[in-house]
Amino acid sequence: SAVTIGSSREIFIDVTSTTFLVLGAIISFFYALFLKRKIWDLVWKGSLGLALGSTIGPVIGNLLGYLFNSTLLSYLIAFSLMGIIFGIFLSWGMYRYKK
Repeated sequence: SAVTIGSSREIFIDVTSTTFLVLGAIISFFYALFLKRKIWDLVWKGSLGLALGSTIGPVIGNLLGYLFNSTLLSYLIAFSLMGIIFGIFLSWGMYRYKK
């Protein structure tokens, strides 16, 4: 689906969250194995974090990129937010494990 901003700009929101959900689960699984932690906590929190980050990051990145008319800024913000949200959810899994 497309969200129209102004007169001619559109943001296309693609349905790739399930792909990032599976990718986040695989990455979190190997991360948990490497750190020898509880696997399930990191897998579901990591996959959820990457899926949310891949949904929220590009929307905010595109909005700010359109605001400043910069594709570079759009990509930088989108991928930074994806990594930050993924990292927050992984750290939430690690914090929960240590308590």
